[in-house]
Amino acid sequence: MSVLTELNYRHSAGKLNKFRNDPQGYVAEQIFNIKSKPNDKMKRGNVTEEIARFILHRDPNDEQILSYAQKKSEEYGIEDIENVGWSILCARNMAEELESRQLKRPKIYQEEFKQHLPSFRYYSLGYGDFTYDNITVDLKSKDRMPNYGKAEFSHILQQSYYWGMSGKKRRFALLYGTTKKTLFIEIPQKELADGWEIMLNHMRCIEHYDDICNTRQDWLNMFPFPDTNTFYYSDENYKEKIINLYKGAYNENN
Repeated sequence: MSVLTELNYRHSAGKLNKFRNDPQGYVAEQIFNIKSKPNDKMKRGNVTEEIARFILHRDPNDEQILSYAQKKSEEYGIEDIENVGWSILCARNMAEELESRQLKRPKIYQEEFKQHLPSFRYYSLGYGDFTYDNITVDLKSKDRMPNYGKAEFSHILQQSYYWGMSGKKRRFALLYGTTKKTLFIEIPQKELADGWEIMLNHMRCIEHYDDICNTRQDWLNMFPFPDTNTFYYSDENYKEKIINLYKGAYNENN
């Protein structure tokens, strides 16, 4: 039995993008279960999405929005109270942008995309944000807009993955939001098709490594020691575990 089979592995857009951008981090997370601690910026993205959905569905007043935001911030473990206000402002902007495009109440929230694609060993699984009649919109809350007003490539690949599993006919878009402005980008079908092929290639690569790696150590040996001075390793505890892992001094109980 392969290492990934023993771990009950499933492909996902997040895992495939992690493999592409930070293969050492992918091995640490998927093979050794070493994960970095979510910070407030990660958590507030989830809170912002929840608030935007609440606004679109309920038409709440300011007091109701604040109460809901505080509740969700507690659920997600937001530590800095200023992030509650940040999420409200960002969510308002996103909701207004969607309403201006006649995209008010999503038909499906967190739509599941799940397939066991032919010729692949493992299932593919993912969740879209807001699905309307013929378009799925993924919300990305940011401190600032993407460079040059263009969608981030990893985000395009994520939506391409869902496009492939949804039947390749639906439209997909990204909605970036800050506390000051929004940017709505519908991804051209050609880019979705190209991105889908890229993600399939990543899946093939992972399953090829799975074929030739008999142990977890084999997986670790596939990639060199990472540059731990990048933002991927900003969590010092996570960084220490990665360093110890590559030094052969990792303790699973720590």
